[in-house]
Amino acid sequence: MRDECLNEHVFSSLADAQQIVEAWRIDYNTVRPHGRLGRLPPAVFSATRRPEEQGDGTLRSIGGFAARPLAPSTTRAEVL
Repeated sequence: MRDECLNEHVFSSLADAQQIVEAWRIDYNTVRPHGRLGRLPPAVFSATRRPEEQGDGTLRSIGGFAARPLAPSTTRAEVL
């Protein structure tokens, strides 16, 4: 994000920054293909997965390097 968006723009205001970052986010998640997802955009990739492949609705690692979480995820309401 820094190389492709933040370093490429000069923001004139907070509203300008929000608009540019949101446009970049939408492009990144819905249009741009990702090599680790079989050259599909994340939105298309997640729409083609069966629910049992993504049991809790999160995008699973596909041979990545991130460690699995030690504790189950909780919502903010559960914490409060």
